[in-house]
Amino acid sequence: MKRSWLAVAALGAWLSLGGGCSSTKDEAADTSRRCTPGNNVACLCANGESGTHVCNEDGKTFGECRLSVDETCPGGEQTCNDGESIACTCDGGESGKQFCESNTYGECQLNESEACPATVKGDSGAALDTCPGQSIAVNEGTATVIEGDTTDASNDANGAAGTACAVGDGPEHIYRVQPTATGTITVALSPTDAAFDPTLYVRPDCVLTTNQRCAESGGAGKSETVTANVIANTPYYIFVDGKAGSKGKYKLTVSIKSGGFCGDGKVSDTEVCDDKNNVDNDGCGPGCNNVNGDPTSAGSCPGQPVHVYSTEVLGNGSTTGFGNTFTADDGVCNTPAANTNLAQDHVYAVTAHKSGTMTVKTIGATFKAELVARKNCATVTSADRLACKGAVGTNDTTISFAVVDGTTYFVAVDGTLSGQKGTYQVSFSIK
Repeated sequence: MKRSWLAVAALGAWLSLGGGCSSTKDEAADTSRRCTPGNNVACLCANGESGTHVCNEDGKTFGECRLSVDETCPGGEQTCNDGESIACTCDGGESGKQFCESNTYGECQLNESEACPATVKGDSGAALDTCPGQSIAVNEGTATVIEGDTTDASNDANGAAGTACAVGDGPEHIYRVQPTATGTITVALSPTDAAFDPTLYVRPDCVLTTNQRCAESGGAGKSETVTANVIANTPYYIFVDGKAGSKGKYKLTVSIKSGGFCGDGKVSDTEVCDDKNNVDNDGCGPGCNNVNGDPTSAGSCPGQPVHVYSTEVLGNGSTTGFGNTFTADDGVCNTPAANTNLAQDHVYAVTAHKSGTMTVKTIGATFKAELVARKNCATVTSADRLACKGAVGTNDTTISFAVVDGTTYFVAVDGTLSGQKGTYQVSFSIK
């Protein structure tokens, strides 16, 4: 496995909470390629920090070097002249080089034709047994294997109280991994000392937290395994600990498999929403299958995201905590028709995933509800209004309008009069 710069570099909704340059058989025949298009590989920032950049479609050039999804490199990416090289260190401590090609340094390797060994050794000293731990790189398709010994480590971290790993109070080693792909990380801890009773936990933060995945089910000499969902370019921390002070030699195997999941922040397959977590009633349910709650996004345009496929999407909400985003609509939507619409409203950005007729209705509203649908969220002209109807006789109302697959529309649950506000259930469906 190739490694990035000098010390081991960290590569890029937690635990509902990637990919280096792997090749297919056909790709292997193209020796001019430096990496597999779409995969992330290590790069250097101008200030010496390590980051990742995506391999472009040509398999030879890369996108912008970034420290994380939201953070660019200070000063941009470090550039070089083709043919130059700099010294680096492989995981196992072997001396290597990073060779320059197309103005960027490639990954650390033993020489121009030989990659770094896959097995690495844990560093010694405080860099390994205190936060943030030792950075390791894990590329999709190639497991990273680490050999270590906690015998001389210190006890600076414990398993979180209230979890099975709370007994993990021995000396520990800490590893920081920044996955290059969104998907699933699998961490397997195997003691090589028969007397070592290992405790394994993985956290999104290096500090003590109950937000962790934990494995403590075996005994002395028994292996422990943790599997968790991870997001690309986001750091996670692996703790090799020991039950009741236990310590010893071990082998740690870390692998990543890419793939979407509920909580990764990207709507995929039939998910109706995805807000990077699995908390209920915050605007997206724990299974990404309802839009319950009143997130801040519902108080202004473009609104709370909703994705509608072939099945009905439901959500509980309220208009009480928001302002009047759909104000000053034209006369058809005013109740009474006085060129204003003063009730508080809850706004949804509704994306259709099939063409047909979308029906939106309120259910069990505690106020005289009104539904308004627009092509554009912030405009009030009749040309942009798709449907509008206030409750008559009851508190609930229904609207229908034509939709096109892949298009986003804007729907507000409103009130028929100023002061009409409260809770409701809303339904979105396409026929």
